[in-house]
Amino acid sequence: MFSDETGKIYDIGYCIHKKFWRQGYGSETLSLMLDWMKAQGAGKVTAEVAVGNVPSNRLLVRLGFVVEKKAKFQ
Repeated sequence: MFSDETGKIYDIGYCIHKKFWRQGYGSETLSLMLDWMKAQGAGKVTAEVAVGNVPSNRLLVRLGFVVEKKAKFQ
């Protein structure tokens, strides 16, 4: 996320209550967070998401994230 690797690095996490899934809240929240981070001089933004969480993976890709590595959690 973001092309300038010289700035600050932010790692984000988010959780939307199931009652509000598929209503655009995740997209709106992440977009606002990314705008704010960019204004703060973010050079890179990272996020961890479970491989099986397809909707969240799609959202991150739609917002410009790319998979850098896959991790196993035990």
